[in-house]
Amino acid sequence: INTAFMGISFMLIGMIVTNLINKIFKISYSKLIILLIIMFLGTLIYSFNDNIKYVLMAENIYGNLLIFLITSLCGCGLITCLSIIIDRLLKGKIKQYINFLGQNTLVIFATHKTFIAIIHILLDLLPFNMSKYIMLAITTIISIIGCSITIIIINTYIPELNGKTLTIKKESI
Repeated sequence: INTAFMGISFMLIGMIVTNLINKIFKISYSKLIILLIIMFLGTLIYSFNDNIKYVLMAENIYGNLLIFLITSLCGCGLITCLSIIIDRLLKGKIKQYINFLGQNTLVIFATHKTFIAIIHILLDLLPFNMSKYIMLAITTIISIIGCSITIIIINTYIPELNGKTLTIKKESI
């Protein structure tokens, strides 16, 4: 129950600051970069928390709760600023694909671990060792492709699994 209250708190904060995010979206690059740096520095505060080395929300492990909240909010701000910058820089098909992934994160969340597990099993069968960075790159690319195919299949045949409704096209008589 404690974990649920913390999660709901972040959802509530997200809903409250939606208007603020829309205002941030309109500011200039220079102000956005300054805000990005401030948010990054805010996230570094957690590294000074000697009591705990990691956060595990599922087990209610936060360390100093005030530091956790400050750094979490700064982390959310950091991701928001990065997202806005990326959105401004990307064009065309790449932007469409990123938007496609963003609109289908539920399917990605539900399926990505399966793809990662299968890929690691297959990579372990190889008769030679690979650099962990090459393995990470291969795993990421194949997982994204696998998740994308799964999204297309689910959205086409069972969109209800992705929170969408099936629309039936009426044939003209």
